[in-house]
Amino acid sequence: MCAAPDDIRTHIPASFLAPRYFHLVWDEELDELRPALEAILAKRAQLLEHWHDLYVCHFGDSRMLSEHDFLELFGREIDATLQDLLKHDMQGFVTDIRKIGEELAARRVPFSELVVSMHLFEEAATRNFPPQSEARLYRVFDKLSHIRIIALAQSYFGSFSALAMTQLQELEREALKVPADRRTYFHGMVGASAAMRQLYERIEAAAQTRGTVLVIGETGSGKELVARALHESGPDAKAPFVALNCAALPRDLIESELFGYKR
Repeated sequence: MCAAPDDIRTHIPASFLAPRYFHLVWDEELDELRPALEAILAKRAQLLEHWHDLYVCHFGDSRMLSEHDFLELFGREIDATLQDLLKHDMQGFVTDIRKIGEELAARRVPFSELVVSMHLFEEAATRNFPPQSEARLYRVFDKLSHIRIIALAQSYFGSFSALAMTQLQELEREALKVPADRRTYFHGMVGASAAMRQLYERIEAAAQTRGTVLVIGETGSGKELVARALHESGPDAKAPFVALNCAALPRDLIESELFGYKR
């Protein structure tokens, strides 16, 4: 366990001598930040307006969010997360930030724009700190900003992955609706000629059997592509597909590699 900074060590029980919340913030730091958080909340409207002005200044016409969307989206974020912090509800703080990350991902806001916007929020918010605030409070608020970015990144990229998977599944469902005589793409294989479409049909028919399939063809003709398409078209499509280059196996090992070492 690491030791707390000297200026707060005496205020923290020995059992809690480690920073919490992504290993960045101490509980007592949240207590000390309360006057600053209350000051920010009291000037919410001015903060949002200044934050939006900075956003427009930095991104100009390339910005993804309209003024209405910016004020509505981040207004909700400020209301929720500041209340979470005032109640010491860090789990709620992270949860509310992740919700915003999901919305920004759904709106296709570039991640770089998202990160810069969070730094602009910090710049706008610290202007509302009480006069003569200690420098250490600014450092604590900076750590909260890093927690905000960590949580946003987790939800943002998680949402993008989920969206990409959903779109892929939708494309696959649409592909299944295409009549066989109009297919130009089949499990990584590309071709619209009569011979290719006949091959697609033979693969689909063979994939429904439980027997062994022998694929023959010249070097580079796409035998592994056909084997993979057979696997993906069959009932065990979710199982791993393992490709093995038999030509690379030593003569004395090929039997055990293919059939096992037990007689």
